[in-house]
Amino acid sequence: MIKSNGIIYYFAFTICMLAFQFSFSQEKTDSILFTADFFDKNEPLDITLEFNIKNLKRNKYKGSYDPAIIKYKDANGYERNKAVRLKARGKFRKKYCFMPPFWLNVNKTEVSRVHLANAKKIKIVSNCHNSKTYDEFVLKEYLVYKIFNLLTNYSFRVRLVNLKLIDTDRKNKESTNLVFMIEPEELLAERLNSLPVKIDNLSFYHTDSLIIDKMSFFQYLIGNTDFAITKRHNVKLFISKDFTRPKPFPVPYDFDYSGFVNTLYALPDEFFNISDVKERFYRGMCRSDNTYTQLISYFLEKENEIKSLIMNFEHLDEKARKEALNYIESFYKDINDPEFIEKIRKTCKKNKD
Repeated sequence: MIKSNGIIYYFAFTICMLAFQFSFSQEKTDSILFTADFFDKNEPLDITLEFNIKNLKRNKYKGSYDPAIIKYKDANGYERNKAVRLKARGKFRKKYCFMPPFWLNVNKTEVSRVHLANAKKIKIVSNCHNSKTYDEFVLKEYLVYKIFNLLTNYSFRVRLVNLKLIDTDRKNKESTNLVFMIEPEELLAERLNSLPVKIDNLSFYHTDSLIIDKMSFFQYLIGNTDFAITKRHNVKLFISKDFTRPKPFPVPYDFDYSGFVNTLYALPDEFFNISDVKERFYRGMCRSDNTYTQLISYFLEKENEIKSLIMNFEHLDEKARKEALNYIESFYKDINDPEFIEKIRKTCKKNKD
């Protein structure tokens, strides 16, 4: 892991770090929750978490973990009960949500991490409030991650979870919802043969141009402006262990402020001069016409896959799927417009190509 406040020091230190090949530790136990293909599966995983929900909410600003019991079936179909820890996460959602998203910490527990490299905790994205509307927000955000998976491997993978919560503070009252887990940062780094970069004063210009351009078009597709390379706002940075690729690359996350998800609490930043998060605003780098044309062609090639993903997503009802599909179709109508390139040139970041 790289830590620095200076760009010059960062590049010098990167060269030293890349001289070593890191091997991730593995734990072997008699049960496996997270198998090697865990994030490649589309069917929801059944998990039960038993804990005091009131304590989780009471401690959400303290940064401390609360004990919980996780129940699941291992590879042989046997039910396993393991001790884990939970902690609320998300700056805004801690304030807004009745049940904020949380970290599932499996460090120093009996839960097998044999396929999770040295990952200690996993993000769980759950519904803010118990209603159909908020259930749909979770599922739409899950779809955003899956769309980005179709566009590039430089993306966090996700897995749907059929999560049963047992509240020990309310006489073991049960509730069940579809949530999703996000691939741990350590596992993504291992998968992409890269290292995480912990530097806050980089910009778009310092990143891999091909990957940042594709990410910028994706953010435009889903109508998301809630990200930044500087201070790594809703973006993780990594650098390849390949010496021929010296620039870091971004991997975005947290898309609840996107127009595609369109949560009730999402408001655009006044800086972008848009009135609604569903209104698209291009935040990528200014590039040549040729670069933009290649990006447009690539996204056009992925159109049918993206639409098929949405139309066949059975966990959303027909109305919600149609709304999501209409939003994607508005993007494709946009990029097919002969004036599209001139349109995004009005807001792109003006640096050399």
